[in-house]
Amino acid sequence: MGYAIEVINVSKEFQKPDGGRLKVLENVNLKIEDGSFVTILGPSGCGKSTLLSIIGGLLKPNEGGVRVFGNRVNGVMPDKVAIVFQDPGLFPWRSVLSNMGASGIKTFP
Repeated sequence: MGYAIEVINVSKEFQKPDGGRLKVLENVNLKIEDGSFVTILGPSGCGKSTLLSIIGGLLKPNEGGVRVFGNRVNGVMPDKVAIVFQDPGLFPWRSVLSNMGASGIKTFP
Protein backbone atom coordinates (compact mmCIF):
# COMPACT_ATOMS: atom_id res chain seq x y z
CA MET A 1 0.00 0.00 0.00
CA GLY A 2 1.24 3.47 -0.86
CA TYR A 3 1.27 6.41 1.51
CA ALA A 4 -0.91 9.51 1.39
CA ILE A 5 2.08 11.64 2.43
CA GLU A 6 5.79 10.86 2.42
CA VAL A 7 8.33 13.35 3.73
CA ILE A 8 11.79 12.19 2.70
CA ASN A 9 14.96 13.64 4.29
CA VAL A 10 13.51 17.17 4.33
CA SER A 11 15.69 20.02 5.58
CA LYS A 12 14.87 23.72 5.50
CA GLU A 13 16.84 26.77 6.49
CA PHE A 14 16.19 30.47 6.15
CA GLN A 15 18.48 33.46 5.63
CA LYS A 16 18.73 35.63 8.76
CA PRO A 17 18.93 39.45 8.52
CA ASP A 18 22.55 39.34 9.75
CA GLY A 19 23.49 37.08 6.82
CA GLY A 20 23.59 33.89 8.87
CA ARG A 21 21.42 30.83 8.32
CA LEU A 22 18.67 29.48 10.59
CA LYS A 23 18.12 25.72 10.25
CA VAL A 24 14.46 25.00 11.02
CA LEU A 25 14.12 21.38 9.86
CA GLU A 26 16.86 18.80 9.53
CA ASN A 27 16.52 15.39 7.87
CA VAL A 28 12.79 14.97 8.62
CA ASN A 29 11.22 11.68 7.54
CA LEU A 30 7.51 10.92 7.85
CA LYS A 31 5.10 8.45 6.27
CA ILE A 32 1.36 8.87 6.70
CA GLU A 33 -1.06 6.20 5.50
CA ASP A 34 -4.22 7.16 3.65
CA GLY A 35 -7.12 7.63 6.06
CA SER A 36 -4.89 8.39 9.04
CA PHE A 37 -5.46 11.27 11.45
CA VAL A 38 -2.14 12.86 12.41
CA THR A 39 -1.31 15.69 14.80
CA ILE A 40 2.02 17.53 14.77
CA LEU A 41 2.87 18.88 18.22
CA GLY A 42 5.74 21.03 19.41
CA PRO A 43 6.64 24.36 20.94
CA SER A 44 6.34 27.63 19.07
CA GLY A 45 9.10 28.03 16.52
CA CYS A 46 10.03 24.35 16.20
CA GLY A 47 9.11 24.09 12.48
CA LYS A 48 5.55 22.69 12.50
CA SER A 49 4.15 25.34 10.15
CA THR A 50 7.26 25.19 7.98
CA LEU A 51 6.82 21.42 7.57
CA LEU A 52 3.13 21.81 6.73
CA SER A 53 3.96 24.57 4.22
CA ILE A 54 6.47 22.26 2.53
CA ILE A 55 3.94 19.40 2.42
CA GLY A 56 1.35 21.78 0.96
CA GLY A 57 3.77 23.05 -1.70
CA LEU A 58 3.93 26.62 -0.38
CA LEU A 59 7.65 26.33 0.49
CA LYS A 60 10.42 24.33 -1.13
CA PRO A 61 12.80 22.36 1.09
CA ASN A 62 16.53 23.03 0.85
CA GLU A 63 17.05 19.26 0.81
CA GLY A 64 14.82 16.23 0.42
CA GLY A 65 11.31 16.07 -0.95
CA VAL A 66 7.66 15.27 -0.40
CA ARG A 67 5.22 12.96 -2.17
CA VAL A 68 1.44 13.24 -1.86
CA PHE A 69 -0.37 10.14 -3.10
CA GLY A 70 2.79 9.20 -4.99
CA ASN A 71 3.11 12.57 -6.75
CA ARG A 72 6.22 14.60 -6.04
CA VAL A 73 5.34 18.01 -4.59
CA ASN A 74 6.89 20.75 -6.73
CA GLY A 75 4.39 23.47 -5.84
CA VAL A 76 0.80 23.89 -4.76
CA MET A 77 -1.42 20.92 -5.65
CA PRO A 78 -5.02 22.14 -5.20
CA ASP A 79 -6.47 18.83 -6.38
CA LYS A 80 -4.52 16.88 -3.71
CA VAL A 81 -3.89 19.20 -0.75
CA ALA A 82 -6.06 21.72 1.09
CA ILE A 83 -4.68 24.18 3.62
CA VAL A 84 -6.54 26.00 6.38
CA PHE A 85 -4.40 28.69 7.95
CA GLN A 86 -4.28 29.15 11.71
CA ASP A 87 -5.17 32.86 11.59
CA PRO A 88 -8.66 33.68 10.33
CA GLY A 89 -8.78 35.42 6.97
CA LEU A 90 -12.45 36.39 7.00
CA PHE A 91 -14.06 39.78 6.53
CA PRO A 92 -16.24 40.23 9.64
CA TRP A 93 -18.77 42.38 7.78
CA ARG A 94 -19.50 39.66 5.23
CA SER A 95 -21.62 36.54 5.53
CA VAL A 96 -20.03 33.09 5.34
CA LEU A 97 -21.17 32.75 1.72
CA SER A 98 -19.80 36.21 0.81
CA ASN A 99 -16.46 35.38 2.42
CA MET A 100 -16.24 32.20 0.35
CA GLY A 101 -16.88 34.13 -2.86
CA ALA A 102 -14.29 36.78 -1.90
CA SER A 103 -11.66 34.08 -1.44
CA GLY A 104 -12.24 32.65 -4.90
CA ILE A 105 -13.96 29.50 -3.62
CA LYS A 106 -16.65 28.40 -6.03
CA THR A 107 -20.04 28.14 -4.34
CA PHE A 108 -23.01 26.20 -5.59
CA PRO A 109 -26.69 27.12 -5.16
